[in-house]
Amino acid sequence: MKVIPIWRWIRLSSTCISWRSFKSSAPSDTSQGWGTWFDANHWYHDAMAEKVYGPKSYFPSIEKKYGQPIPHWKAILETSGLQKHMEMVNLLKTAHGMGHGHANAIVDDFRQERGL
Repeated sequence: MKVIPIWRWIRLSSTCISWRSFKSSAPSDTSQGWGTWFDANHWYHDAMAEKVYGPKSYFPSIEKKYGQPIPHWKAILETSGLQKHMEMVNLLKTAHGMGHGHANAIVDDFRQERGL
């Protein structure tokens, strides 16, 4: 067992959330309960969320910037009849004014779903 000197423990504990600040932000009524409040509001809740990697990580910003959901863009690719990756990317860039990175992310996910 490793022994931590008391001065080091005090320094480490001062960087953490204090019990007083934790307790003061708790719900005053007990109808919600501690478990619900803690899960919904505590800092660790966001840290435990699943991180999205790859082309799908662009999807929220694509939907926000261009105002259409991802299935809309995939339907355009489906009806275009194009087969090559760069042809699809150029379609989204020229006909719909999409940036290269966003168009590439949509096309990449579209092609992965269909095994192309």
